[in-house]
Amino acid sequence: LDFGDYNPNGATEHNVSLVAYDSNGQVVSTDTLSFTSDGVLVRNEGLWITGDASASVGQPGNYYFVVEGAGIVRAELQFSSDLGTGPSDPNFGFSVLCFQPEPDTPPPPPTGTPLTCEDIGQQTLAVDTWNESVSSSLAPVSLSFTPPAGADYALVNTGWEWTGDVNQAQVTQMHTVETPFGSTTSGDYGNGELAGQVFWYDVLQGAYDQPSMPITISYAGNGSDSGSNQSHGLISWCGTPPPPPQLDPPTADLTLLLVKPAPIIGGKYLVEYACSATAPNLVSATINGYDMINGQQIRLIVSDTPSVRYWYNEVLAIYAPEFSFDVTCADDLGNEVSTQVIPEFIIP
Repeated sequence: LDFGDYNPNGATEHNVSLVAYDSNGQVVSTDTLSFTSDGVLVRNEGLWITGDASASVGQPGNYYFVVEGAGIVRAELQFSSDLGTGPSDPNFGFSVLCFQPEPDTPPPPPTGTPLTCEDIGQQTLAVDTWNESVSSSLAPVSLSFTPPAGADYALVNTGWEWTGDVNQAQVTQMHTVETPFGSTTSGDYGNGELAGQVFWYDVLQGAYDQPSMPITISYAGNGSDSGSNQSHGLISWCGTPPPPPQLDPPTADLTLLLVKPAPIIGGKYLVEYACSATAPNLVSATINGYDMINGQQIRLIVSDTPSVRYWYNEVLAIYAPEFSFDVTCADDLGNEVSTQVIPEFIIP
């Protein structure tokens, strides 16, 4: 501000304030220039010519006002003197008026976790993921995902990860994800202190019945730096799974070959089993958890003290309070079906 070199009314006390206001009209910051003079007007001397700013910086003829704070929307110059309100020097002028906004404080990193189908009362049929690098130097990334059979609803969880260079000024580490349910843009949640963490910031969702789902990921910074970040995605496909197929159970038999004499309860049995045509793949065949070979013979002896006898690697005899012969088979998709046989003993 060039001020104070013309004083036609003879004021001796001079005040000029730059007052900053927020959107509600509240004062945020004030900077005031105050000085005194002898009240004498000497034409064409000193700082008579408005705009010459030949005074030292900080003096009335060459003063810099500074106001700062959050939410400033308006700044106002206010003048007063010992003679009342208004400028004592009506020929004041500005050389430069500058505004320097404070850098935005990064939003805090989100703390949520990906939403699941179970969270909304449905069942997860399948999941898909992505992990893509986005930066100001890369073109948008286009992806496509195929829903599984039976899926009629999708949850698209979006995540952000810091991948910048700690030696660079990166202030626009943001990206946008476009989906059939709309788009979402990440924040710039921080810098190197967040390395190695994924922050899930949003989820887009809706009913979906198309054969594929397109996803586009693009850099959302303003290009003023070499910002980059990592985009993560987790798609949960929701719906009601198809009913399990009807599978024929395996056959399982324990044929008594020899009864143990009294007072022993037990005998020798022939172990036989076979998987069905609809579930032809054997998963397991066990008696009390011990693997059985189709066609083998085994002694089952009722005893309060469990133990087992082996002949090389084959189970020869099992001693236990009770017995269960369990056979499980599966189809080619992994769907399983089982049969259980409880042997009957002749009590002498």
